[in-house]
Amino acid sequence: MPFEIEMAQTAVGVLQNEEGKILIVRRRPGSKIDPGKWELPKGKVRKSKETPETAIIREFAEETGMKVEVKQLLLTEQLSILGLTIKMFVFEVSPIEKNFEIRLSHEHQDHTWISPKDLDKYDFGLAMRGIIQSAFEKLGFNADYHDEELALGKIPPSMIKTMTKLTGATQDGVLEHPSIGRDCFVGDFNEAIKNALSFYGIQEESCHFVVKADPITFPTPEPGKYAVIVNANDIVTTGAVPYGMTLTLLLPKGTTKDEAIKYQRQAHLAAKELNLMVIGGHSEVTEAATYPVISAAMIGFVPTSKYINHSPNEGDVIFMLGHIGAEGTGILASELKTLGNEKLKQIFGNERNIMKILDQAESIGKKISIVRALLAINRSFTLKQAHDATEGGAFGAAWELHQRIGKGMILSQKAFPTDHSTLFLSKKLSFNPYRLISSGLAFFIVSSETGEKIERMKEIHGLPLARVGYVSEDVSGVLIEETGELLKEPQADDLIKTLEKINEFRC
Repeated sequence: MPFEIEMAQTAVGVLQNEEGKILIVRRRPGSKIDPGKWELPKGKVRKSKETPETAIIREFAEETGMKVEVKQLLLTEQLSILGLTIKMFVFEVSPIEKNFEIRLSHEHQDHTWISPKDLDKYDFGLAMRGIIQSAFEKLGFNADYHDEELALGKIPPSMIKTMTKLTGATQDGVLEHPSIGRDCFVGDFNEAIKNALSFYGIQEESCHFVVKADPITFPTPEPGKYAVIVNANDIVTTGAVPYGMTLTLLLPKGTTKDEAIKYQRQAHLAAKELNLMVIGGHSEVTEAATYPVISAAMIGFVPTSKYINHSPNEGDVIFMLGHIGAEGTGILASELKTLGNEKLKQIFGNERNIMKILDQAESIGKKISIVRALLAINRSFTLKQAHDATEGGAFGAAWELHQRIGKGMILSQKAFPTDHSTLFLSKKLSFNPYRLISSGLAFFIVSSETGEKIERMKEIHGLPLARVGYVSEDVSGVLIEETGELLKEPQADDLIKTLEKINEFRC
């Protein structure tokens, strides 16, 4: 009788955080298998009871306490050990819940997040190092770049191959994606609109396409992420579902290969989160840039019946979605943290909770996407108009919305959703929080009947929702009830002067 090799299956999970690092866990010293060594969350596939996909979902819950979903199969690996052949299915997974907490099982004693540079720092279990390195490469990471500076001009072809793997979500209708020798994206319009129709539960209907372009020029640790979100925010104010975007990186002299990849990766992860694709772009190092400038152009599709473009009437209700000054609050907190404790004391005195306040401010600064929330509202209700805020803040966005509808608006300032960290910083740094850059905030207008239904919601997809005013023919502009102020055309954002004030403390 010939010798038969027994076959076993193991499911392995790769989870990335916002920085693109991968989660690894460490086995306890007394473990029968690889004691004290690091590994990816993994486990055996139960024969006849589950698939590799369901196995890794179960194993992740058991080993880390996290609920995850499978995004894609990254690779398979086959090992032979003492007559046993093990086939390993390595999946990319993502958390179902945004604010997750890792709770290790009795099998593991520690966890951490690693980048490709960290692979030599840990003692991995059987075959794990190679699997993790292969997973990084599949996800568009390269451990060989490190801190090598880029030369002036276009990025090298070797990097292009890496960056074209970092393209966000997959989409219908892709005929050709940009690559070396093909600088354009080619798509099938009829296939591309399917995602928008599916989102709204419409089988067949003509669609409009919507185009938007916006750069990120303010200092932020995640310009690639912000470029995706601020453009997608604009797209959804029409009711359109974002489809794809081009991304242009203009990088200053001295930028490293690792930094360039980091910006592309930020955009890739944000695009994947919002289910849109990076369909092209351009990257170069130029002396014209003093710090990274990330510019995006985006396209989306909206079924004609869900297009947000109706004329408001007297008495229609105005809602605000999101916090005022969220983006600016996060940017200021990030800059303040770089000053050090002595400088912070000069600004805030003996405020004991300053770091806790700055942490909260940074947390609010991450809530800058209105995409899921506004689309969900538009799917369930008829929105007449919508407009998101960016530079100029809540007041600037209100003035712009008035210009579009050509009718008066009366707003209650005290009804605006406002985080205490924003108000704290505004008092200490003397800026107007209502004129602070506010990506993550939008106004929308509905009928009074619809407003009664929406008002019960209070919050949607983690963003506050509040009724803040109404359309009125009694005023010719935007009137703030509490102060009697009639809003004027927005000037320079208060973020600019506040950043200048913070920079004075660096001297």
